[in-house]
Amino acid sequence: MDASPSLMIDKPLPPTEKLFNEDPYIKQVEATVIFVQGPYVVTDKTVFYAESGGQASDTGMINGLKVVDVAKRGGNRLVVKKEGIEVPAVTIDTTIVHMLAEDAPFKIGDKVNMEIDWPRRYNLMRYHSASHFLYYAAHKVYDKEGDEIFTKGCSISDEGARFDFFGDIDGARIPEVEKIANDLISAPAIITMEAEALTKDIHYWRCGNIVIPCGGTHVRSTEELAPIKVKRTKKGQNTTRLSGVFI
Repeated sequence: MDASPSLMIDKPLPPTEKLFNEDPYIKQVEATVIFVQGPYVVTDKTVFYAESGGQASDTGMINGLKVVDVAKRGGNRLVVKKEGIEVPAVTIDTTIVHMLAEDAPFKIGDKVNMEIDWPRRYNLMRYHSASHFLYYAAHKVYDKEGDEIFTKGCSISDEGARFDFFGDIDGARIPEVEKIANDLISAPAIITMEAEALTKDIHYWRCGNIVIPCGGTHVRSTEELAPIKVKRTKKGQNTTRLSGVFI
């Protein structure tokens, strides 16, 4: 969502209750409208994930009206120090703004039914979990003692996942990355999201002995995933992209 001047919030709004933090399998909920302006709608709670951490935002419906984008506004920056795990700074206690395809007919206090596009969300969940195995495998193959590969960015959509790394990553070792990732995916294992004690907006994705800080949505088990095909692409002189799609 473009943070354009067309959306003007003249007073602080309370943090939105993000139901996907408790259960990413919740598909719909009744919520109360607390702010509306043109196509922009804020409710007290939501099942819609706002784009962050590389994961694309949800789409769906509010009272039958199409939600085309979802974004975070406001919040407070939090730095968490956790022994053995590098946790990036995260903005917490944010307000979730839903953008409709048309001006909203709601008023403050209205009860509305919110429903996400579940097939799309489920693919996002599957690809986000698979992306962590790809990330782990890439570091396993390319990290050297005292010299880890550095992540430049990532993107998780309902059609695939990718990571951009600084430097030129050796394409000859891609089969190793693919094998490590797929060995992990093929082994039946539970996936959990453990909340940070300081905030529900930070979780630790855990599968076996792999722990990665993450605020996205994920499946509960590797049995919900499929093997991935890993592709290497050069993106300019100093960037190499590793992407994965289910096969």
